[in-house]
Amino acid sequence: MAGERRRLTEPLESMTWIFGAWMAIAIGASLILGWVGTGGTHNGLGSASVCETLPNTFTDAGTRPVGIGITARHGASIDTWGTFHACATHPGFAQRFWYTLINLPSFIFWACLLFLLWRMLSAARSRGPFSVQVAGALHRLGWFIIAGAAIAAAVHGLALDLVLNSLFKPGVGYTDPLWAALRALVPVPLIAGATMLTFARIIRAAQAMDEEIRATI
Repeated sequence: MAGERRRLTEPLESMTWIFGAWMAIAIGASLILGWVGTGGTHNGLGSASVCETLPNTFTDAGTRPVGIGITARHGASIDTWGTFHACATHPGFAQRFWYTLINLPSFIFWACLLFLLWRMLSAARSRGPFSVQVAGALHRLGWFIIAGAAIAAAVHGLALDLVLNSLFKPGVGYTDPLWAALRALVPVPLIAGATMLTFARIIRAAQAMDEEIRATI
């Protein structure tokens, strides 16, 4: 029975472990290279540089910029060869903090997603594929995919906007966090989350019907 239940969770369980191990190795390697190898650190903390490229803009061979008036703020240097790329000369804590939040939400989202998948698969192995525990795990997973994808995209957009405004002037809204959150949901996270919620409802309904049948026997 245990072997049959383990086969039921494949190949998703193997893929979950593979991607989980890959993420752990990637994060560990980044931290080691940051703290030990280069004297810096990962994604903006420590002595790492804070640099960003202005999205949706380009220059003509570095001589005639598209969007005249875009320059570097005080404390930043700009490179206009092909794109508008700026770096903070001496980045402060706020710049490092928001620079870190540009990529950190996606790491947290995927780490939590893999953990919730593992919890769901563990429930399927121990309690059976049509148990209330699996339905609950699917319900939590579905809402996390929808809410987590939107929140991660919104934080990414807000952090990117603040970093860009600290490097470039004039200060305008380079990104829209709300629009980024909506765009991140369509179509895959919204469909995947809705699928998980629907299957959770189906399993709960099937469990209730099974209990009714057993009560009448």
